[in-house]
Amino acid sequence: MVGGMKSYGQFCSIARSLDLLGERWTLLVVRELLCGSRRFGEIQRGIPRISRTMLSARLRELADAGVLEASEGAAGPEYELTAAGHELAAVIRELGTWGQRWLPRELQRSELDVRALVWDIRRRVRRELLPGKPLVVAVECAAPPRATTCCCAAARSRSAPATPAIRRSSRCAPAGGR
Repeated sequence: MVGGMKSYGQFCSIARSLDLLGERWTLLVVRELLCGSRRFGEIQRGIPRISRTMLSARLRELADAGVLEASEGAAGPEYELTAAGHELAAVIRELGTWGQRWLPRELQRSELDVRALVWDIRRRVRRELLPGKPLVVAVECAAPPRATTCCCAAARSRSAPATPAIRRSSRCAPAGGR
């Protein structure tokens, strides 16, 4: 058992791994770190339904288990995966592949989140291919309650995607068919 978490009480390495990684939100936190998020707010933008309290708890558990390290950055705490955390990339990727293959394609309205979609698009932008002047991209979605979201940004800072600048990150798992 890791810390005060529930345990399967088995010596099986899968059960022991799930004692840590099977807690709700934990693998999504790892996914966000694999996708390039480093700060608390970035991780939370990638998982918009996680509470601040729960995210803090998951970050602390992962740090205590040696999956990530927290350090003091110029603007506050930053999180980075350790070698143990990076070894989870294949697990996250395969879990995403399995979900795309076997889970239903139709999503409930409650599962559609334009903010999470735009955040995922933003992190796949190749900033070096953006123009030198500010860029605005509108993402229009018919189904979610928030029909239109606009991203405003200057190149090489918080950026909005432009078609030639979008890339599929090799470090990030598929986004579960969304």
